[in-house]
Amino acid sequence: MMKHTFFILAAMLCLFSCQESIDGDQGDTIKLSTDKLFSSAEGGEFEVTTQGKCWKIYHTISVDSESYGMGWDSLSNNYYWIYNDIAFPIEMDDRYHYIVKMEGPWFTVQRITDQKIIFSTLPNETGKIRTLMLFLVDMGFGTSITLTQSAD
Repeated sequence: MMKHTFFILAAMLCLFSCQESIDGDQGDTIKLSTDKLFSSAEGGEFEVTTQGKCWKIYHTISVDSESYGMGWDSLSNNYYWIYNDIAFPIEMDDRYHYIVKMEGPWFTVQRITDQKIIFSTLPNETGKIRTLMLFLVDMGFGTSITLTQSAD
């Protein structure tokens, strides 16, 4: 009984300590210049810088309150963000295997350097506010950047 209890406790400890977290349970290793971007309905380009260099774009994003997960298309040999039947492409860095560019229906996000991300938005003709939430992780630390585009 004692071995069984010890095994369960050890497994739980390993499970919780080995998970990559996006809820910030260690110090800020990314240090964003801003975590909120605002775009006019006309669209534009916005830059976010980081002090950290080893961060990655997390495999889930939120677009207009819908979560997209990363998927792989073995026929085309490409990665995509996927939600229901909607998919848009992702460019991966072949050497380090992290996301360097993604193109959505109204936005583009591109990791230009280890410390610079560029967000671009197309004109918003929907009459509705649009949002993009991008999650970044580095070791056990996680943070997000929210881009909001006005409707008018």
